[in-house]
Amino acid sequence: RLVNAAKLEVEARPGDLPTLEKYCKILLERARPADEELAYSLFLKASKDYKQFRFREMAGDIRIRQEQRKVRELKLMLEGSADDEMVKRMYDQHVEDLNKLEVEEYKLRVEAYPSDLTKKFELGRRLFAVGDMDGTIGMMQEAQNDPKNKTAALTFLGQAFLKIDYTDE
Repeated sequence: RLVNAAKLEVEARPGDLPTLEKYCKILLERARPADEELAYSLFLKASKDYKQFRFREMAGDIRIRQEQRKVRELKLMLEGSADDEMVKRMYDQHVEDLNKLEVEEYKLRVEAYPSDLTKKFELGRRLFAVGDMDGTIGMMQEAQNDPKNKTAALTFLGQAFLKIDYTDE
């Protein structure tokens, strides 16, 4: 009932962005794959139509959430059958896909918001996860200026320098 009411409201007020966000939020709360895909496509369309990056960011969050769900499901399967090599390979592949997806999403976010140090910290964290130490060092050197993430950024920075054998740093 809520989905139908929100859909009618969006159709009645097609250019109203808060109404569109409300509709997509209701779709995501219902958590059906088809609803997630609809919300994703609506956010992408809004991003292109209204030239607002926040809609692209919300679409990216949907993709990340979907990939995280796949990783969690495979992890549960792996815990149930630790000897299954195929499940292990699928799990490793999805973890790698999730890391790459997050790196790409956060690169877009840093490009769109170059002064947001939290986004740079998050990108640096993802770059560390995929093994890009040079990228991690660059992002963490900037992110250390954010008081909220300073300690964590310095920790990642130290670990990145250690991994590339710059122990003096």
